[in-house]
Amino acid sequence: MGGTGARLLERERELRAIGAALAAARARSGRLLLIEGAPGMGKSSLLEAAGARAAALGLTVLRARGAEHERALAFGGALQLFERTLARAGEARRAQLLSGAAGLAGELFDLAGERPALPEEGRALAIIHGLYWVTANLSEPDPSSGRHTSRPLALLIDDAHLLDAPSIRFLLYLGARLEELPVSVLVALRPDDPGAPAGLRDLGSEPAAILRPQPLSSAAVEDLLAAALSTGAVAAELTHAALTVTGGNPFLLRELIAELRADGVEDVARLATVAPSAVLLAVVGRLGRLEPAATAIAKALVVLGDGTSLAEASALAGVAPGAAGDALDGLAREGILAPGVPLRFAHPLIGQVVAADLAPGWRQANELRAARILAAAGAPQERVATHLLSASAGGEAWVVDVLERAAAGARARGAPELAAGYLERAVREPPVDAERARLLSALAEAEFAAGLPGARAHLEQALGLIAQPQARAQLLGSLGRLLAVGGRYPEAIAVLERGLSELADPGCGLARELRLLIACTGASGDGSAMAMAAALDELRTGPAGEATALECGVLALAASQAALLGHPATEFAPLALRALEGGQLVAEVSRDAGLLLTPAAVALLYADLLEVSLTVLGAALERARVDGSVLATATVSYLRAWPLYFTGQVADAIADLEQALAARRHGWSVHAGAACALLAHARIEAGELDGAAAALADADSLGLGTEHWARAALLVARGRLRLAAGDPAGALADLRECEQLLERQGVSGRSIPWREHAALAALALGDRPQALTLAAEEQERAQRIGAARLVGGAQRIRGLVEGGEQGIQTLTAAVETLERSPAKLELARALVDLGATVRRSGRPAASR
Repeated sequence: MGGTGARLLERERELRAIGAALAAARARSGRLLLIEGAPGMGKSSLLEAAGARAAALGLTVLRARGAEHERALAFGGALQLFERTLARAGEARRAQLLSGAAGLAGELFDLAGERPALPEEGRALAIIHGLYWVTANLSEPDPSSGRHTSRPLALLIDDAHLLDAPSIRFLLYLGARLEELPVSVLVALRPDDPGAPAGLRDLGSEPAAILRPQPLSSAAVEDLLAAALSTGAVAAELTHAALTVTGGNPFLLRELIAELRADGVEDVARLATVAPSAVLLAVVGRLGRLEPAATAIAKALVVLGDGTSLAEASALAGVAPGAAGDALDGLAREGILAPGVPLRFAHPLIGQVVAADLAPGWRQANELRAARILAAAGAPQERVATHLLSASAGGEAWVVDVLERAAAGARARGAPELAAGYLERAVREPPVDAERARLLSALAEAEFAAGLPGARAHLEQALGLIAQPQARAQLLGSLGRLLAVGGRYPEAIAVLERGLSELADPGCGLARELRLLIACTGASGDGSAMAMAAALDELRTGPAGEATALECGVLALAASQAALLGHPATEFAPLALRALEGGQLVAEVSRDAGLLLTPAAVALLYADLLEVSLTVLGAALERARVDGSVLATATVSYLRAWPLYFTGQVADAIADLEQALAARRHGWSVHAGAACALLAHARIEAGELDGAAAALADADSLGLGTEHWARAALLVARGRLRLAAGDPAGALADLRECEQLLERQGVSGRSIPWREHAALAALALGDRPQALTLAAEEQERAQRIGAARLVGGAQRIRGLVEGGEQGIQTLTAAVETLERSPAKLELARALVDLGATVRRSGRPAASR
């Protein structure tokens, strides 16, 4: 707080910003306001002041507070915001609040009958979208009350660094869509908390104002001391000592003043020797002055967490209900607990001090007791499971059952990182041998989706416990996917082939799936067209026309194979579109982190179906986020960057590529080389040559093999950068090296644009004959494929090489061709080059 009691000193700037945010909500222009700072700096007091101000302005105030014990409860923060309002609403009002898309969030509030049916495998984004509409509906008039005016909202979230990850994702979603809502969102957090969800730092990148309350000044400390100690003028030495001890932290200052008042001591010499930690330890001393029942209740609250009912705390503390009420009064009187129920420490720092005084063994044993008490009372599985996470293990079957069901709930809500935590604890219980392999496999799947380490080790452990061939082959398939997405292609192929060897029937569906994965992995590795062709020949002998992800994957691979070999787009585009019919590849994108979707995206790109590609990949990105799959999100972000780039959305392409490459810390590597290459192209397009060089330097750290298919893309990007930097000889050498690599891989006819840059490099070197040959070859290949982007791009290069009137005619043809393509970036280049060539011919007006 900014002072003692209700006083807020030196917080005028923050209060003005809060007032402006609330006023904006009344004007139907929502705002997101972040209050950041260390513990005790007054974030909660500012939220309290905001709540009072909002109520005075006629806003509906809804509150939530993050808590350590609720971090593993998917959407626990969102439940706090809305659950009480929905529970108290009459039938008509509740129906209005959950009408339309808001019904998607109905399951959070045990109102499953009021929401549309959704697939079980992933609901996170749907729930988040539903919560957005619950928020919007809450600001509309209440038809059951007869009121016809809307009532703006103030959502106040304290200790957001302790929120669960799905609730953070909801705040991000809401924050990006506040402009047209009468909603003000105020969020208090510790930005440096090591356990905070990864998405928390993204809140600051939303359209948000950030307040950072500063320590109190010497004048404010003197003011507070004078008011609290009733001594009139305060000695400068006392003020200086208090400021030194507390660092101007308002909460520590309040605690120090409480001790001074209780002891009647103003010994400056003694005060100057007090450490800030000693100020907090005084809390333990105050607790010791109370009855044993009060101490037991406080300790129980440490275990159960803020927001606990008195009955739950009494049961864990072993205190009779009558004595518990008296104990609660004493705790509130001493400033340890906030007055009233549910129970809550007066400040998070007080809870931390009480917790630090507990022995670890006592804490673990009582976490288990708390879980039993909550389970017996019918508490939600995930709330029980949060206590089991830190409870001592004892091989109890009910513990494993609760944790497994909590994990299933977390996965269903798109929170695989939370599911992994539950399952890891279930494995440590430990389960009986018959269940251990299944739990290890489920744990690895959750870790894979969340991009967490350990998935491979857990799959290997599960494999050692399974003897049944089909089950072993399935596990080996999962392990192969994991290795492929991590860029470990030879290992992935070896594991997938090992899975094939386990199967007695080489024509079964699982065997075909493993062969398809082998082909896709090979394509992602050395890009060998011959290996892909052999795999396709074998796969085509199986069932055809089935609308399964497997058969759609075969079609997609065939389409990409034809595209890479330079076949006409009229041949491979229909295959790619058929592969995407029914949405199977999109629905399964998280299962293999986009391995099967990649060939379809490649084919759409070569066919110049950029708008179709953006639609498909947008849906796939949404699915990956619904499932909470970090790795699939990275793959699809990379794939989407290509059509974004060619349609001229260069800044968006850069953002997608940076998001994909950031997932390397989670083990994503499958397309990292190509992502670096495209990022270099995008940076060149934006005029950022240093940024392009940095992207290529980043690629050097990937350790790609000499025959990796991404080497060709990187060589083209490096050649283009050298050309832009005035080194046409170096550029031509890189581009000719790319030519040799493509020939070794059997895809020399592939329309990768090395020739267009090589032609420009040869022209810059004064070798027009070589430039004309390269431009003609590029045009011939582009015309064979027939996609407007490729044909128009090749015409543009040929026109530049030809120059003069012939060049103007060819460039004019390039513009006409590209006007039929969605590739607006290529069209812009052609227009600029045509204008420059016309200007050089002496016609400036026509040039403009």
